[in-house]
Amino acid sequence: RVTGFIQNRRDFRSQLPWVLIEVVDSENTVVASATRPPPQPGTIDPQGAVRIVYDLPQPDRAVEGLNIAMRFVEGSHN
Repeated sequence: RVTGFIQNRRDFRSQLPWVLIEVVDSENTVVASATRPPPQPGTIDPQGAVRIVYDLPQPDRAVEGLNIAMRFVEGSHN
């Protein structure tokens, strides 16, 4: 599970983004990934923050040294 905040550091409203989450092993190989929609529809106020909570996919094999990479992506995704 990934928790945190999306923060808008701009001085104008911004569209809430889709989020790409990747589970990466110690060899920097992506072992699971998922694209999730914004935590709520719409925009985020200037200097505002919106809490996120996303469940991660389980890797399909045992791995060591897991890291989570998260980035914002534009548009809708499957």
